[in-house]
Amino acid sequence: MLTQEAIRDTMRNAQREMARESLLADPTQGSANEAEEFFAMLAEHPGLIEKCAIRVPTRGSGAINGKLAVALSVWSRAGAHWDPMMDDQGGFVERTRAKMAYDFLNDPELQGFEYLIMIDDDMEPKLDLLHSLMRWNQPVVGARCMSMHPEHGPMLCYSVKDEGGLYRFPSLRALLRKGMKVPSTGITPVGHIGTGALCIRRDVLQAFTWDVDTEKVQGAINDDGPSVRTVHELLAPDVPFMVPDYLRMEGFRQGELRCGEDIWFCVQVRRKGFKIYVDNTAEVGHRKSICLSLDAVFHDPNLDPASWVLPMEGSIITVE
Repeated sequence: MLTQEAIRDTMRNAQREMARESLLADPTQGSANEAEEFFAMLAEHPGLIEKCAIRVPTRGSGAINGKLAVALSVWSRAGAHWDPMMDDQGGFVERTRAKMAYDFLNDPELQGFEYLIMIDDDMEPKLDLLHSLMRWNQPVVGARCMSMHPEHGPMLCYSVKDEGGLYRFPSLRALLRKGMKVPSTGITPVGHIGTGALCIRRDVLQAFTWDVDTEKVQGAINDDGPSVRTVHELLAPDVPFMVPDYLRMEGFRQGELRCGEDIWFCVQVRRKGFKIYVDNTAEVGHRKSICLSLDAVFHDPNLDPASWVLPMEGSIITVE
């Protein structure tokens, strides 16, 4: 007589085979190669995909692009757990991300998962993305994606130190001027990374208390001449993704986004003593007016991913 576990494994294997047949039926060679890479990852890392809970912050179910929808379907059939989470607060995505992290820690149905993976609804991932990010078993690992800066043009959505020791987003214009390329193997330690496709290990989120120390806040208010910054640092010191109000006010005064929830999350994580990495092989398309991704002409497999240094050009990070 089959045990419950054997029945579950049989059903899961059947679902995976259905997913394989569906993907390989696609006439494009690219999708067939991608499917084979995914199933090779499944075989190489048995049981890994069952360790992740995937959450998609989205404005609505119809906002999830087609490539991501296919990937989510395949991943769920292979054993991953995913749910969309609606951002119904008018763009306050930091609240949505914080709720995802809180639920990951406190929802009884999610207690068995080791990794929380956030994927935005405008990302176009390859099927092997989950394994690519989880296989390193690092505190925080993000995929390599691109965005646009009004002054510096196309940029990679993570920061590494420049020749002066300051964190900076890699600008493709600056790299071209210097004749530089980017690593295309391994992982690179970074200071900050976008949350468009991000893997967070459970112990990172467990390091936060998620509470406000009201006594410390009141004490700061009662002190002579407390700074606004001091009070606001105490108000939300341990709620990941929630940007302090003093940074918002600086942004209002300067007329620009001073610090997004992704940058602030990384600042918080590093203050807890954890490291953050980008996987140089895990690339996702980023849908804007066009789908942005890094051209292979910038790849250099011989670059050391751990000691890559940027020129002193491009967008700099000043919030710490």
